[in-house]
Amino acid sequence: ATVATGACFKAIADGYLGERAEWRPALRFAARRLHSILWITVLGGLLSILGLLLLVIPGVYLYIAFSVAVPVLLTEGLRGRRALGRSRRLVKGRWWGAFGVVALGTILVGIVSGALAGLAGAFTTFDTSNPTLGSFLVNTGATVLASLVATPLTAAFVTVLYFDLRVRKEAFDLQLLAEQIGVEPGSGQRIGQTPAPLREGRLEDELDEEQPPFWPPPPGWKPRSQRDAGE
Repeated sequence: ATVATGACFKAIADGYLGERAEWRPALRFAARRLHSILWITVLGGLLSILGLLLLVIPGVYLYIAFSVAVPVLLTEGLRGRRALGRSRRLVKGRWWGAFGVVALGTILVGIVSGALAGLAGAFTTFDTSNPTLGSFLVNTGATVLASLVATPLTAAFVTVLYFDLRVRKEAFDLQLLAEQIGVEPGSGQRIGQTPAPLREGRLEDELDEEQPPFWPPPPGWKPRSQRDAGE
């Protein structure tokens, strides 16, 4: 179950980042990090339980604060306490929004699981030929089906929450856009910012390219193919 959860996180994150999501690489990716996922889950759970024993409010706070620790691990490579600390910093200032997303996801998962359990109970009620074996098979099938639905649904809610927090607090969407249009992070050039003027002697070289050196292109610039066709 832990590997399946990690694989769902990985596949959903790949889809969000515009990459191709495949289940086999996602499973291998999660399997290689199984011990780290288990450690984060156990450590975060113990701290949340400790908070619940001391007082209910600290336990709930820690549970939400650590809610995106697994996406942090799988996306940023941070482990253990560093992943938990990174999760807490992302949630800080957005705790109530994170609480709403986690609560909504928990409610939806509970509704789906309850519906499947009710369906299984309806089938076992009318199974009179072999009630013991029939009930066991139907209940087992309903449990497996509920897990197949609940695992990716939970992973989707938490992964979307993780990226939403990064977009709101770190402008992560602008970083992705910068990579897509070829602006390197840390280069000092901002999206929408007018680039520095071309140095003398480079204009003809830049105009000879198929793609414009910057956007909007300089006056009189045409792609090389159009210039060749005009000649």
